[in-house]
Amino acid sequence: GSLESAPRSRCLGVGVGRGVRRGALLSLRGGEGEDQLPTSLLSEAALAKRVKLPLEAIEFIKERMFAMDPKKKEWEPLRLQNAIIRSAERSDAGTPPSHLAGDVPFDQDPGAWRGWAEGQLNEFAQREDTGIGRTNSDDGDVMPRRFCLLEELAEAEHGFGDGTVSYGLQDKFDRRMLLWDASIVGPLGSALEDRFVNLIVQTGPQYPLEPPRIWFISRVALSTVSQETGEVQRASVPYLRNWTDQGTIRGALEAMRASMSNDPLRTPQPPEDETFPPPPPP
Repeated sequence: GSLESAPRSRCLGVGVGRGVRRGALLSLRGGEGEDQLPTSLLSEAALAKRVKLPLEAIEFIKERMFAMDPKKKEWEPLRLQNAIIRSAERSDAGTPPSHLAGDVPFDQDPGAWRGWAEGQLNEFAQREDTGIGRTNSDDGDVMPRRFCLLEELAEAEHGFGDGTVSYGLQDKFDRRMLLWDASIVGPLGSALEDRFVNLIVQTGPQYPLEPPRIWFISRVALSTVSQETGEVQRASVPYLRNWTDQGTIRGALEAMRASMSNDPLRTPQPPEDETFPPPPPP
């Protein structure tokens, strides 16, 4: 089959780079040489052989391109094929995946994709039948936990909303994607109006079947927050109390921000530099 017939899947968005520029890749390789791109469309099998990756990894690459630039969906098949080749073929097999935190644009280091993609495929194979993931409402398929978190990471790195809620992966090398740094700007008309507060979000192994745990780092006086540990009491926040696998980190933080307006406006607040104790390790 051709690339036109390759199925698209969901929850594959990732927060890395902006597509591959031919000049950047050639500068890494030192010129065209035997890496010259095909002038005709390859079959899927031939493409997989060319880039030395399984077909699933090729689909990963295509999906990440679409996630970063939806206009690529309109590209001619040959142009898309060669962009995939440029993304997949290695330049440095040992490069760590620093793209995950956005430190290195993907198009400046395309070869680091290879080992990372293969690791993702291995993890997908291990988790495929566990049922841990987000159920698609259209066909009932379950997208694995890590893929869904990669999609949430992509949204976080691109930015969303008005900036009053933000989050990002705490450790860019954590393959488990357990801990996230987050911030909330207090809503107007609340005791925390325009106050910048820091939080930590933990997406455990059962996420998104189970809601995340959330701790405030900045000390605040809120009825939804334990005054001893800073942990959000999930039963007191409807979004967390009524959690489904369609819930997200963003949704949880936005719900937490909205709940700040439920406390009395004149509730005394600790000084802005006071903090809760660090949360326990996952």
